[in-house]
Amino acid sequence: MPTAAKKKSVAVEAPEVAPARVFRADGVLFSPSQNVAVGNHDFRTPRFLAETELRRLRKMHQNFAGALSAHFSSFLRADVSLKMTSLSAMTYGKFAAALPDPRHLVLFKAEPLPGVAILDITPQLALSMTNRMLGGTGNSGERTRALTDIEIALLEELVQIITAEWCRIWPAEFGLAARHLGHETSARFLQVCPKDTILLIVAMEVVAGDIVESLQIAVPHFLLEPVLKTMQGVRTEDEGQKAAPRPPEWRNSYSQIAVSVTADWPIPNVAISDILRLRVGDVVELSRGVIEKTRIRLSNSPRFLARAGNENGHSAVQIRTVLESEESL
Repeated sequence: MPTAAKKKSVAVEAPEVAPARVFRADGVLFSPSQNVAVGNHDFRTPRFLAETELRRLRKMHQNFAGALSAHFSSFLRADVSLKMTSLSAMTYGKFAAALPDPRHLVLFKAEPLPGVAILDITPQLALSMTNRMLGGTGNSGERTRALTDIEIALLEELVQIITAEWCRIWPAEFGLAARHLGHETSARFLQVCPKDTILLIVAMEVVAGDIVESLQIAVPHFLLEPVLKTMQGVRTEDEGQKAAPRPPEWRNSYSQIAVSVTADWPIPNVAISDILRLRVGDVVELSRGVIEKTRIRLSNSPRFLARAGNENGHSAVQIRTVLESEESL
């Protein structure tokens, strides 16, 4: 019988991948030794806020969640807690496509700012809140459905609390006041802005008894621009005031620090061969005006120019000028 031919395995080495070249905004290439960190950027979810502004907005909305928790607990006479889970930017088209049906979507304005914001409340949360307002335990036990007119009317009080508290987190000089425009049950019927408009979306988790649901506030970027510009201007002024240099202050503990003080004279250039031949007792010739150019060093750093002489039988120097930093070198 013919023998089967043996197959030889050949190791194939993967080709070396050259490191990616990274350029600055002005077209200059970064050198490989600079170790530039490159991150991914999703152009479908652009960012219109700097990281410092996002941190400030997160802090403001965390305070908003705390104030809303206290207000809800007092109004419903039950333990209700809210926690901000995310603060992100997203296009309106992507935000609307991600919302399931049915939904309770409240449209409101923060007058006098332009644009319309959206308050998104899940049906389960809305049913639980209205159940508590009617004296129930808050556990409706119902499956997801659209709200009735009576439930919408009851929920309007809570909606007013949410929008009013949200308007209070912004600077008082704007005097923001919430005005409700209406509501919808599906994002397909919303036409508040173009699909490519960037929204700032604040997502919060609401815990009321055994119910854990979420609500969102979506705000167009052009609505927040006047407020953010004012806040950024105030922040820049505060930073400018903080950056002002403090006047020097002398402390009594400095007076006890020992500092070495020496006096020396500059000598003309001497050849290395002459320096190697120097011995104890040799005389080095100095220029005639060297006495007038005595340098006073503090901790080996030249600080003064002085004149050398005698005072009461002792060698002494008389300080004449203060050396600038460039002259000290």
